[in-house]
Parts: sequence; structure tokens; C-alpha cells
Amino acid sequence: GGLLTAECYSFYPTKNLGGCGEGGAVTTNDPEIADKVRILRAHGMRETYKHETIGYNMRLDEIQCCILRLKLQKLAAWTKRRQEIAKIYDAAFQGVAGLRIPLVKNYGNHIYHQYALLADKREALQKYLKDNGIGTAVHYPIPLNLQAAFADLNLPAGSFPVAESIAQKIFSIPVYPELTDAEVSYVIEKVREGAQL
Repeated sequence: GGLLTAECYSFYPTKNLGGCGEGGAVTTNDPEIADKVRILRAHGMRETYKHETIGYNMRLDEIQCCILRLKLQKLAAWTKRRQEIAKIYDAAFQGVAGLRIPLVKNYGNHIYHQYALLADKREALQKYLKDNGIGTAVHYPIPLNLQAAFADLNLPAGSFPVAESIAQKIFSIPVYPELTDAEVSYVIEKVREGAQL
């Protein structure tokens, strides 16, 4: 942590640093926020059986910590491999009609939890990839303004045209660090073929 006042991390099993179950962490350099998080994670208690507020049972157990501590030692190498794969994908997909690669700003350092493409014909491309043994996923297919949970904000379709357009085109292809070079080449071949359908 350290970039913001408070930062939240997910250790969901599919994350770059994932545990074997649900879990997460909050980092902060603000003592008030740290105190509030500690109270909330322990049923709203500072002292046992003295509830100051309504809280939760959200303490990361020791087994998860042990697993994460071991995996943390490999995180830099895993990140490097994800970045290598993404660089190969970027070069292979640059200029392919109907596809857009991720935009990475020069001030950023992308760790590629996902490698997300925008495809004009997403459904057809996803089907082609599935038929060829390549898994894909659409993360967040519905923009927040179109979710029932935010209906009271009265932000109908068209309120966020960029987000809504991206939600119709975005999908992710494999980028996990265990991919072999041959598998990366196969994904590239099939994405390029499928994009031309």
C-alpha cells in the first residue's frame, strides 16, 4: 500500500495473489481508518463482547495467511510472466481489424490480472475461441448505471455511452503465468483467425 489514504486488496483465489478462499486486506497510514477497519472486522468490538457498532466477522485466518505468504514469494515472477505474455499479445493484435488492445499509460505499470480486448464481434469471436479450446470471459458485462442496485440514481441507457459501448465489446483471453509459449502462440493464432470472421 501507500499510494492512497486507504487501499483494499482482494485475495480471491483467481486474483494474481490469491488464497484458497475468500479474503482481503486494507492498508492505510491513517490511524483513524485503521482503527475503524479493525473494529468493523471484529463484530464492531474493540474489547471482547463490547460491541461499539455493527460489524462483521472478516478476519483473515492463519491458513490463508500462510498460503498467501508462500505465494507472495512468487508474485514478482508471476507478474513478470503476465507482462511478457501481454507484450506478445499487444504486438500480435496491434492493427487487427475489429480488435482493440488494452491501453497502458506511460505512468502505469499494468500487472494484467486480465488481458482484456475490445472486439466489434465479441460473441462470434468468443464462440470461435471456445470451439477451439480457448476459454474467455466477459467481466462486468453490465455497467453500473444499468444495474438494478443503482436504479434509484435514474441513469438510463445512454448516460455513460463509453462505458456502455465497452461493456458490449470487452472480453478477456488467457494471461495466467503458467501459459507456455506454444499456448500463447495458439491463442494468438485463433484470436487473429476469429477476428476475421
